[in-house]
Amino acid sequence: MKNRYLLSCICVLQSFVIFSQEISDNVSVQKLAGPRLGFTILNKALVDKLPDYFDENKTYSPFVTQWGWQFETKFATTSTISGIVEFIPLVGGFEQGLFLPSFNVLMGVRSIKNWELGAGPSITATGTGIVLTGGYNFQSGGLNFPINCAFNFAEGGTRFTILAGFNVRK
Repeated sequence: MKNRYLLSCICVLQSFVIFSQEISDNVSVQKLAGPRLGFTILNKALVDKLPDYFDENKTYSPFVTQWGWQFETKFATTSTISGIVEFIPLVGGFEQGLFLPSFNVLMGVRSIKNWELGAGPSITATGTGIVLTGGYNFQSGGLNFPINCAFNFAEGGTRFTILAGFNVRK
């Protein structure tokens, strides 16, 4: 009984601390969007499956171009780290006559020096996976020029992607 009473008191006191904290006026939410292009290197198991879905008489390359759009929400503060959430739909394989869509949702952080790390789920034509990404965000005027490397870990095997592009505040 003593432990329950003590736990209840701690919870009540903690709630006073939590609810008495002020929200900083230095937090801003920014919406950014822009094109992305790059390439993905598929593993051998995925390349070997492509004829099953497309032209069975054709040999496919593991190198696949990617075209897409980035939708980003940045939670900026005056501190050294900002939170970012990104939605990046992509379509790959046009150079080989393929249509390989993917949808990626990433959550991560960007440092004040513009280095970024993120992770999140990926849905592709071959299934689902987890994406781990890192990169750098070059800035010039009001434009951002992100360059990212990503690994997509999925049941069908790991894929490696490099994407670049630009985005502006909406």
